[in-house]
Amino acid sequence: MEPFLEAVLAGGLTGEVALFIAGVLLALLAVAAVPLHVLTWKGSATAFLFGVFFLLVGGYPYLLLMVLFVALGGIATRYRLAEKRWRKVAEGIEGERRAGNVLAHTIPGAAILLVALLPVWNPDATFVAFVYTAALAFGAADTYASEIGVLSPRPVNILGGGEVPPGTDGGITLLGEVAAFAGGFFLVLLGGLGFQLFDGVPGLKFLSWVLLATLAGWVGCQFDSVLGATLERHDILGKNGVNMLAMFGTLALAFAIWSVV
Repeated sequence: MEPFLEAVLAGGLTGEVALFIAGVLLALLAVAAVPLHVLTWKGSATAFLFGVFFLLVGGYPYLLLMVLFVALGGIATRYRLAEKRWRKVAEGIEGERRAGNVLAHTIPGAAILLVALLPVWNPDATFVAFVYTAALAFGAADTYASEIGVLSPRPVNILGGGEVPPGTDGGITLLGEVAAFAGGFFLVLLGGLGFQLFDGVPGLKFLSWVLLATLAGWVGCQFDSVLGATLERHDILGKNGVNMLAMFGTLALAFAIWSVV
């Protein structure tokens, strides 16, 4: 196993030409995300800057996970968008995500990479990859729970109290819970393959890596619903603040899982 800081300093995965090509492709993706109504211009610019950070610090697998998260989120957001707009539960005007949403789902991942660079901690690179993957699994799970679950006619309050209107903070549905697990699972599966392809080396057996990271993301999604039913519904925190807090909670859960497996 290789400490994260040493892996970064070695720069073993990325040559200068390859980095340049990856940066150009990232810029093209960021520009394309706007006319495709995946991100606003500000959201796209924010995603590009964080993408460069993940590429330079973590390497290709970290950037790949972020791109997959944005892409999968865009697919879920645009699924039956006309119906969601008619119900007034759609994200943005055409389903696009704003800069605040991008920040809420990228700052926690960036924070774990920055902390991992501190020589006073110097964690194993495989651990950093796992908790980062779990954090983005939460992001995918939360997006799919919201965008797919909102189409169910009878959500219930996660803290009890019976049915609530679709789109209510803290409302959950069976469809949404299944979609959350599926969204997180698909992201972790593709991301895990990316780590193996680029020699990021998940230290666990591949199936364990996928299931445990997916589980952490799905549990984090439940935490997000609890925060929505309490802090967000009572205007203590906004949606983006709840998302960021829940993602940090997912990081803590992934840390705990790693400690016992």
